[in-house]
Amino acid sequence: MNGDLAKLGDAGIFVDPRAYGRLDSWHASAARLRANDPLPLVELDEYVPFRAVTRHAAGEPEYTTATFVGGPKRMRIRYRLPPAAA
Repeated sequence: MNGDLAKLGDAGIFVDPRAYGRLDSWHASAARLRANDPLPLVELDEYVPFRAVTRHAAGEPEYTTATFVGGPKRMRIRYRLPPAAA
């Protein structure tokens, strides 16, 4: 995974547990992402590809559920059972 992290550049901070131990460096990487690539695509073999939202104005993901999915959604379906056969 270390080689894969290098290709991610600053976006690697979201999947590398060591990054959270170096918070000054983490915040510097996050600031660069907010300025240059506010929705980086994080693609590693060990993870389902995802976009990291680094600032709120990056497209308002909570309002664009067709693009940004937080997980499986439940849908209530209303139906009537057919009358029982006599």
